[in-house]
Amino acid sequence: MSFEYTLDAGLNRLIASGTLTIYDVGQARSALLDHPEATLDLAGIDTLDGSGLQLLLVAIRDLGTRIVATSESTNDVLRLVGVTLQQEAAE
Repeated sequence: MSFEYTLDAGLNRLIASGTLTIYDVGQARSALLDHPEATLDLAGIDTLDGSGLQLLLVAIRDLGTRIVATSESTNDVLRLVGVTLQQEAAE
């Protein structure tokens, strides 16, 4: 898993790629806490498990994290557990 933080035209964005699984949530949590104002781009996530999903839901609830993009595999997991995200339009 990797996180890239970008600041472009005043937009803070964390771009995640790779896996978001039990093995990655520590790194992901640190990135989210380091940049709580950033939007989250999950378009590059190819594997998401229950631990990754839990982290995302807690980040949305507790940090106000906003999701701007998701991958098909992320969408598959969200549909499987009945979670619908209100995504912001990518700017």
